[in-house]
Order: sequence, then structure tokens, then C-alpha cells
Amino acid sequence: MQIQERQESFSTKSAVEEASISIQRVDANVLPKVWPHIQKLMYDHQEWSKGEFTVDACLSRVFNGTSTLWAAIDLGANEIIGLVSTTDDVDGSGRPFTIIAWLQSEKDRFNDWVKLALDGIEKRAYDEGHHRVVLVGRKGWSRTLLKKYHIKAYLFEKRISRDN
Repeated sequence: MQIQERQESFSTKSAVEEASISIQRVDANVLPKVWPHIQKLMYDHQEWSKGEFTVDACLSRVFNGTSTLWAAIDLGANEIIGLVSTTDDVDGSGRPFTIIAWLQSEKDRFNDWVKLALDGIEKRAYDEGHHRVVLVGRKGWSRTLLKKYHIKAYLFEKRISRDN
């Protein structure tokens, strides 16, 4: 599956299945074409987040250019097996950086593509002169997936809204 003719992408062979995996940027102009292939992953992430993420908000950010959506494609099976959303920002010192806002995967396929996606996003950020890549993830990822990342802060949250 190719999302668009000229796209930014990262590819490799998966050691697990010997299938080619490609991480491809999903631009707003191809979202309608790709939507049938990603909607389940998007709604799964919305359900998992318990309201912290909505499909409409994500799509709005892609359409207005404030977020980039990436699809992990198993080329052998011709299916999208994961999604990543990134945002570029500037820190308090004026240096640009990339935020990996969220990742979502088909069940049991996360390890097939996520390292390729992170490596590609890190390279893209470096090539664009970004200072760092930041991501919020589950604690268990620090033991396996995110060994190159350092815990720089803890995130504290207090609900103050009237809705649950």
C-alpha cells in the first residue's frame, strides 16, 4: 500500500515476519483515501484514552497543519498496522523540537514497527535542526523501547473540569 506518490517515509524488513514495514506520512489531502484503513486504529485510541483524545480533534490538527500523522504499513499484508502523531514546537529558549503525541497499534504488532517509526522521526527531527524529541509514554516502555530516552520530568495531573 502506498499512501501517496511522493511521500516522506521510512522502510525496513521486520525480523519477526520478514515482511517489509514502511512508515509513511499521511498528509491531509490523502486522509479521505486512507480513512477506511485507519479509522479502527483511531477509534481504538480514542476508547483507550478515555476521552483524552478524540478522533475529531486529531483530524482537525492534521487538516490545519499543527500535527503530522504517520502510518505503519505492513507491505506484505498490504495493511496499516499502526499510527503515530507528531507535533513540532519551539521551547522556551527558541529551539525547535518534536513531540510524539501518541502511538496506536494493531494488537501484537507494536514491536514490528515502532522502533522504525521512532528512528525515522528522530532522524527527520535532526535533519530539520530540532534540538530534541519528546514523548509521553507508558512506564514499561522505558525498560524496553525507550532505552535511549531519559526521564526528565514527571507529569502530574489534577482534574478540575466539571465533566468527568
